[in-house]
Amino acid sequence: MTKLQKELPKVGRWAEEKYKLLKCYIDIFSTGMKNKWPQRVYIDLFAGAGSAIIRDSNTIVDTSSVIALNVKNPFNKYIFCEKDNKNYTLLKKRVKRDFSQSNFKIINGDCNEVIDEIIGEIPSDSNVLTFCFVDPFGLHIKFDTIRKLSQGRRIDFLILLALSMDAVRNKKLYIREDNDTLDNFLGGKSWRAKKAAIKNMNRNDFRRFLINEYSNNMYQIGYKKPSFGNTKEIKASDNLPLYHLAFYSKSDRGYDFWREAKKYSTNQLSIEFPNGL
Repeated sequence: MTKLQKELPKVGRWAEEKYKLLKCYIDIFSTGMKNKWPQRVYIDLFAGAGSAIIRDSNTIVDTSSVIALNVKNPFNKYIFCEKDNKNYTLLKKRVKRDFSQSNFKIINGDCNEVIDEIIGEIPSDSNVLTFCFVDPFGLHIKFDTIRKLSQGRRIDFLILLALSMDAVRNKKLYIREDNDTLDNFLGGKSWRAKKAAIKNMNRNDFRRFLINEYSNNMYQIGYKKPSFGNTKEIKASDNLPLYHLAFYSKSDRGYDFWREAKKYSTNQLSIEFPNGL
């Protein structure tokens, strides 16, 4: 194993499906919006190192930040946030080496704590369309962070909801009165009114409940409410659910793009965009 392989974060084989879907969506988004919005911004709140190694292999894959930088029709600005110091250093080195001509800002910190700095990097005029990818390893994104980022801005979100890999596994802990994990994740305590029912929910029902609660809260801050089936479930190699990718937009066009991305990401060959995208 090379020095670089030892330094890179490790991900499961299933991450390739996530990155393929992200690439497909970004391709469709950037192609469809390049002549409609003078400024397009990409935000990555858990940007990683730019590359990762597939666990139990020597395979290196590009991760979200580099996938976005490599898009055919680039964004006008890239804003990356990464908490882990080693990943931050690796990402900074990679971007400066391979994408020095891009307009980028890399912030070292917890996105929940440095959200004001992130917002300060977004161009302030009205002709800005932003796509934000949120890819935590658990329930680490506070809803207040999403709310604050979205206020007064045109931002579409693709959010990893770590339901099976975190929420379901830790259900007994998270529904305790002295634990605020779900309060922070869902942006309040209203879910606790259903605590009696939650205790008796099976895994599938609890996942569905959390997605509905999250989507209802996104609706309250101005986003169109997607159906449960509009999320993309990612499963591990043993076919057990891990997490859901949930897309949120204030525009019907955004959901059109998302549906196309889900459809075309299953194609291993090159993507041919439908007319009008």
